[in-house]
Amino acid sequence: MQSDAGRAVLIHALAHIEFSAINLALGAVWRFPSMPEDFYRDWLKVAAEEAHFSLLTARLVEFGHAYGDFPAHDGLWDIA
Repeated sequence: MQSDAGRAVLIHALAHIEFSAINLALGAVWRFPSMPEDFYRDWLKVAAEEAHFSLLTARLVEFGHAYGDFPAHDGLWDIA
């Protein structure tokens, strides 16, 4: 956090968390057929609420970077 490069890495990490959350929510919709409609509506709502991804990637551009410029972990996928 002491430099623009450090802040960009942090923003990228946060964007990756949001991106993973969107993918996990949409994955739940895709992987579980024949569930009640409310199940799908709830997961789609979760995906839509992760709109922070767009805000974070826009901020990343202000630092001269794009999502994917830095390595990211797959911890949320491992947990899933």
